[in-house]
Amino acid sequence: MPIRSESFIREGDKNEENIENDIVSTCNSWGFASFESKTPKYFMYEYPLIDEYTKEEFGLITNLLKIENSKIIIRDCNLTINAEPKRIHLHKHLKVSDEETHDYYLAKEDSLFPTPSFVIEAVNRHAIWDKKLEGKDFYVGLSAFAYGFAVWDNLEEFNKHYNDTSNHPPKNTITKFSLDSATIINEKDDNPCTLFLGEVLDIQDVKVKLKENEIKFSIITIDCFLGLLKLVAGKDVFYFDGIEKGKILEIIATIKANFGVDPTPEAVVGSQTQAPQDNEIYDNAITKLADASFDISSELKNKIKRIVKKT
Repeated sequence: MPIRSESFIREGDKNEENIENDIVSTCNSWGFASFESKTPKYFMYEYPLIDEYTKEEFGLITNLLKIENSKIIIRDCNLTINAEPKRIHLHKHLKVSDEETHDYYLAKEDSLFPTPSFVIEAVNRHAIWDKKLEGKDFYVGLSAFAYGFAVWDNLEEFNKHYNDTSNHPPKNTITKFSLDSATIINEKDDNPCTLFLGEVLDIQDVKVKLKENEIKFSIITIDCFLGLLKLVAGKDVFYFDGIEKGKILEIIATIKANFGVDPTPEAVVGSQTQAPQDNEIYDNAITKLADASFDISSELKNKIKRIVKKT
């Protein structure tokens, strides 16, 4: 399940498995229904991420459930950071070994202009009913989860280092990168990601209480080829010395595209068809799920039954 905990939990941390289980069970126990899809039947629970320092919501835990042989199975658990919907164009679906829980696409911010391609991991893809996503534009919420980064004082320093040390540029030529630059990495692997540059605009430390554990990480707001983007990185995982406003980050990250965001009025006119929300879910889905055999927590089973009794 692509929680991307490697961005904020140190490798080898003895509590890593317990924290990941807590993330899943917190959403199952206390989250609320967000959408259902057509066929096959999918059902999503989401739980707001509340920062203990500011008491403000900044993101979501989402659990995607699938009805399969009269059972409900957790197919995907995800963390996303809140972001304004952004229109992107999906031009290629990437093949990976488990496409139901890891859904990747090559995307561009604009299908009409030569903007850089980048990899997105589709989150809550079943929140919309379009069967085929390739060749279409969608409004999504974008956030990035770091695999690694390096800190540079400015773009000039980064470009000088690259051209002094790289074997890639042809002889006697200079390659110049900007905040509009991006490169695809591992396109043919099971874990494709994107390399890009970003200028640090803000750093916010957050803490989230779960059932038995808590998670801490930083949200770094950067200016990059996608405009403003929020990057998740943990101080227990990455070396933060030197990161401050105005510095340049050279970043390798998974960019998550949340299809569960409310589309803008312009998006509704286009191809993006949202699944039914809130009240429709209770009418169309919960009564069908109440008597199913569950492979998930008893808390969620009881919660659904309580909702059914009230309707």
